[in-house]
Amino acid sequence: MVASFCGSIFHMSVWEKFITIRQPNSTPLFFTLLDDTGSVIGCALGFKDCSKNRLKSYLRCHLWFDSMPLVLASDNSIECTFLNMIQEYALRHGYTSISIGSFASKDLGDCLTSLNYSKKERLEFIVPLECPEETNYAGLSKLRRDNIKRASNKGLKCVELSNSKSAEQLCRINEIITSRVGDKTGLPKSSHSPCVLNQYKVLLESKYTKAWAAVLDEEVVSIALFGFTNHMAVYISGGSDQKGLKLQASSFLLWSSLQNFRLLGVKNLSLGGCSISATSEDNNEHGVYLFKKSFGGKILKCTSGEKILEKYRYELDRRLKIINHKIKDYLYI
Repeated sequence: MVASFCGSIFHMSVWEKFITIRQPNSTPLFFTLLDDTGSVIGCALGFKDCSKNRLKSYLRCHLWFDSMPLVLASDNSIECTFLNMIQEYALRHGYTSISIGSFASKDLGDCLTSLNYSKKERLEFIVPLECPEETNYAGLSKLRRDNIKRASNKGLKCVELSNSKSAEQLCRINEIITSRVGDKTGLPKSSHSPCVLNQYKVLLESKYTKAWAAVLDEEVVSIALFGFTNHMAVYISGGSDQKGLKLQASSFLLWSSLQNFRLLGVKNLSLGGCSISATSEDNNEHGVYLFKKSFGGKILKCTSGEKILEKYRYELDRRLKIINHKIKDYLYI
């Protein structure tokens, strides 16, 4: 169904399995929109995040979506109707808040405005794959082309690993990046969630995911995990270790992955996104913006939204958390 709706992995059951392993307290919810004949014309995958404690659940029960709902016809009015119906569902079932993500989604900012959501704009980088390879190569920045050539000349190879090996390498790289970010922010390493090996294994066992690694002398220095349909491949996770950074392995691996997806008949590759403020040189995501922009393609504006549905309960929960923190600080002193 998702493929016929030109959707992404963020609407699939395999993503539901990934999230519930990653966040065990979340409960998946599949929504469908029917027309007058009973035919399915829309679908969405959301997650319920509520405490098992009845009091805590009353004070805070959140409904969230990683991606905008899909509709069969590209009609903003139908998409707005679907979003409004989901919001009404959330109100009927006692949710205190709702958030709508925009990963691999069209921009529905106007719709979110009409429904009184607080909005957050971001950018997403889409590389079209239906054009000749030469067109994509010409779209690369000179720096990116040079880095890809340099990595290739040093002997890097793009290979597909076994599922178990890919999961192990994704966890290894994830932990390296987490440590690297922690060193920059000053946060203790214990404040980050450990990698759960099974979350990657679930994705890799699906026919809708691919992982490729950049290897030098049989040593993995970079890895990238994607979800894909015939319409779009989406970058999910990956990165490079210290050796991979020096070799510019990420540039080489993304370029190689782009060629692999072209051979699989995928029409577009999303490199993911960043905040819209990342265009500013003093933003801490500016390097991410420059890296993804350097692959050419289209830069799309996407809008995420969040809305408080039950203000009294939401505010009461917020104040109780503040009091709880003050008590803990007092006891610590």
